[in-house]
Amino acid sequence: AALVHLNPAHLIFNMILIYLLGRELERAYGGVVMLSLMVASASGGALACMLFAPSTPVGGASTVGYGMFAMILGLARSRHEDLRAPIALILVNLGYSMFGNVSLWGHVGGLVAGGI
Repeated sequence: AALVHLNPAHLIFNMILIYLLGRELERAYGGVVMLSLMVASASGGALACMLFAPSTPVGGASTVGYGMFAMILGLARSRHEDLRAPIALILVNLGYSMFGNVSLWGHVGGLVAGGI
């Protein structure tokens, strides 16, 4: 599902999110960890959708973006930085996930997998 997008704008917004967050994370953790994070987050989002919303069709790489949100929070914590900005980023995006035609379970699954 992470490779399928609903329209070109959906794809572009997901790629911008992954690019912006991924630059900092890749500098901190390296390419192997980033690849592992992307696969784990996409899988976690897909698994959550299969368990909690099995009849809902989903698509998009935002599961990867949410996994990166969790890693940004972890990186800030390990650097003893202020956690308010990453927490606000997560809360605002989860709030957005509760409205409209957006997969809340995919986003939560990606966030949990990225946190793990």
